Amino acid sequence: MTKTNIQIISLNPASADCRRLLNELNQQGLTTEIFSAVDGRHATPAFVGDEVLDLKATLKYRRSALTSSEIGCYLSHLRAIRNAYENGIEKLCLLEDDVRLEPHFAEVLAAAFELPNTIEFIRLMGLKVHRRKLLQPVNDNYALTRPLKGLCGTQGYIINRCGMIKVLEFGKTISEPIDKLYDHFWKMDLRTYSIEPHIIWEEASSSSVAKKNTSSSVKKLPDLKSFVAKKRRSLNRYAYLLTHSNEFFPAKKPKQKPGKIRIKNTPPPFL
Repeated sequence: MTKTNIQIISLNPASADCRRLLNELNQQGLTTEIFSAVDGRHATPAFVGDEVLDLKATLKYRRSALTSSEIGCYLSHLRAIRNAYENGIEKLCLLEDDVRLEPHFAEVLAAAFELPNTIEFIRLMGLKVHRRKLLQPVNDNYALTRPLKGLCGTQGYIINRCGMIKVLEFGKTISEPIDKLYDHFWKMDLRTYSIEPHIIWEEASSSSVAKKNTSSSVKKLPDLKSFVAKKRRSLNRYAYLLTHSNEFFPAKKPKQKPGKIRIKNTPPPFL
């Protein structure tokens, strides 16, 4: 069984963003594969195997249908994970093609690959900042954390075989964008962590993995139904956190944002 693998999800491997990322990975001594993204920019992609769209559940929570681009992005990640699982990958690092690497990416990634298998999913960056529990150093400048909420975004993450099984089984029924699937980790008991400070960052330019299509028509449900559904979901999250309280608490927000704007040479918060 192959131990680890790094893959870039891309609609256009010849794009400037993708070529730059490949070059950065190569400069850090990392071998990478390209996984062809599912194109949902112009039409809803065809589903294969046990993939199915649950429109009722989508409307229940967000009051609008998923766009074809959101479905394409979702399927890109889901199929990349399925491909890795079927090919015996134990731990997979998935990157979207418009991310950039911090100088110690390879060092931190190698250390993260060696973490116990109980750590099933690790975000390498996030778009939101939430309270989290600081767990342990990954190296001298980076720490493993356990966020109480999803950090939003699928720019880059590590997933092991236990996590792959959960995502493939729960995620085959599509009802929300892929980053929301990961944000709602408690639904499938996906043991979710993050690296802090982040070891990747996102360019302002758009990824070639299409995600949104604002021209898509939407169907609305009454606000009250959506409100009740979201409240029930929130209660389920709190119940999960209480059940696993020793894993999530004590928790607090970082003193500074853990992303690209972190001041150079400032010690990370766990030191």
